[in-house]
Amino acid sequence: LEISLKEINSKFNWIDCNLEDRLDAEYYKREYTLINEHLERYAIKVQPLRELVREKIVSGSTPSDLEKRIIQGRHYFIKANKLDGYSISSNLDLIDDEGERLLRSSIVNCGDILLSIAGSIGISSVVPKSISQACINQALVRIRPKEKEINYYLCFVLNHFSIHFSNRQANGAVQKNLNRDEVGKILIPRIDIETEKIINCAIEKFVMLIGDSNQLINEAKRDVEDLIEGKFEHSKITETV
Repeated sequence: LEISLKEINSKFNWIDCNLEDRLDAEYYKREYTLINEHLERYAIKVQPLRELVREKIVSGSTPSDLEKRIIQGRHYFIKANKLDGYSISSNLDLIDDEGERLLRSSIVNCGDILLSIAGSIGISSVVPKSISQACINQALVRIRPKEKEINYYLCFVLNHFSIHFSNRQANGAVQKNLNRDEVGKILIPRIDIETEKIINCAIEKFVMLIGDSNQLINEAKRDVEDLIEGKFEHSKITETV
């Protein structure tokens, strides 16, 4: 499928199937219809994302006085540019109690999936255990899977295969964007639930190892800076035999 997608060079696409609820050339580009043909040929089961969530997909917002809210902040505020692979950057803004109250309807919890719907659309991350609760801006939506045990599997699929469906559902001439209804229509390839859980565990372990590695790298950078400035704590050095 990937090879076929790369080899597409036609400037038109002949549609011989029933038209859906869209009638624009972008929606019926050859790369999208080719994916659908591939799914049908190999009888791959797919489900729209809206059928896999236990709560409605919700989008965030940004307080008009955000800068003032950040000054006295103590609640995490996640922007779309903070999505980092399958996790979320630890360098987050903090907003105050009133800002958190205003954004209460779009609060996210550990284990929720976030998906970017404006600018660089289709980027997905799972809220890590280090963030028990946070608010999100208008370029993100919150996805709460029915099966918590496959959140990393869904994140993987959204970041790779289903990003084609994200781009297909997007609107906008200059800057692409998705709304909540369009996000719910994104198709997710399914396999048996037990295999999905195995894949989920492997991806979660991978994300944790990457997080541990980044933490060690950051600690090493701080130690080097402290050493240069003469602030290094020599008690950190232990002799090994």
